[in-house]
Amino acid sequence: NGLVSKGYGLHLFDPAWFEKKEETSEDEFKSPTVIPTSEKDRIHGPEDACSDDALWLIASIVEYIKETGDVSFADKIVPYADGGEDRVYDHMKAILNFSEEQVGADGICKGLRADWNDCLNLNCFSEHPGESFQTFGPSEGPVAESVFIGGMFVMYGKEYADLCAYTGDQAEADRAMKEVAAMNDAVLDGGWDGDWFVRAYDAQSNPIGSKSCEEGQIYIEPQGFCVLAGIGVETG
Repeated sequence: NGLVSKGYGLHLFDPAWFEKKEETSEDEFKSPTVIPTSEKDRIHGPEDACSDDALWLIASIVEYIKETGDVSFADKIVPYADGGEDRVYDHMKAILNFSEEQVGADGICKGLRADWNDCLNLNCFSEHPGESFQTFGPSEGPVAESVFIGGMFVMYGKEYADLCAYTGDQAEADRAMKEVAAMNDAVLDGGWDGDWFVRAYDAQSNPIGSKSCEEGQIYIEPQGFCVLAGIGVETG
């Protein structure tokens, strides 16, 4: 009854799967990255942030504006979860600024608590046998880097910059593209192993998803996003 019974959408197949069972252990599975909740007091800080979460919003916002032509949506005032409010435009800026600041030794975006692949918790470690690393907090000063997130940053950073230029804020577009270029170079320098894009570097700086690995030599996520972002296109 653990993770699967908490999954999104599975109730559509058979609602009975989700009925409370008497034999269910009191110590139920808990996952901060999987279980949807309506509790408003569960706003977390950077220590529990997943590095991909906010970047998806840029993709959604830009796509919405493209499809509807409603450029004014970027000026809509919406609240921040932890207080205050600002334009949608400035929310996107804050998202990119956060990812830009959260980089590791190679200048690539950190993986933080998780980076979309919730089972690839590069910074989270169990302290006791049988303890799920997914429910344990990140290591002190998480340093693991995600090439996948680096690709996301480049891809969605370009889309944000295009929107800025389209709305007349060329100065912000230029600033964003400067950060995009830096991440592009960091991913090429540290994330390309000569044959494909590495998936990540763990908390000990060991490569994940590299030709140098004995197992799991290649992951599809960074290949797709880095190529879609145009990383390496100019150099072949």
